[in-house]
Amino acid sequence: MLFFGHIATSLLLADATRSDRAAAVVGNLAPDVIDKTGAWVLRVMPAARWIAHGLPFFALASLLAFFVLDGRRWRGFVLGYGGHLVCDLWAGGRVPWLAPFQKPQPKRRRNKRGLLFYLLPEFLGLPLIWRRLRPDPLDSTPDPAARGR
Repeated sequence: MLFFGHIATSLLLADATRSDRAAAVVGNLAPDVIDKTGAWVLRVMPAARWIAHGLPFFALASLLAFFVLDGRRWRGFVLGYGGHLVCDLWAGGRVPWLAPFQKPQPKRRRNKRGLLFYLLPEFLGLPLIWRRLRPDPLDSTPDPAARGR
């Protein structure tokens, strides 16, 4: 799954559990920011899905977040992070659950039909993100920015 599918999933998980949306998005982006930066930019990791996509790193990140974040934010971070790992299984994706204690798995090639299926969450995710982040016109709560005017 790619960017919009991941973000949409984190927003849905946060809203369904009354967790912090921003923490869920940060947790959702963390595995790719760590692994893809390490593999593509710094070239210190063997694959773009590696150590931060493994359960040991997920457990450590969740434990650290537990001591740094309040309950609602911690829950959002953990759900976003875990949701990212599960979403990476979309369309036959592979996740190195035991990284760094296992060898990296080779990347799979996709045919055209498989590529369209793989991109489906992107086409569905973008409008969902737009809808979730747009203010509700029926919401009567005053805008905090408008109070100072």
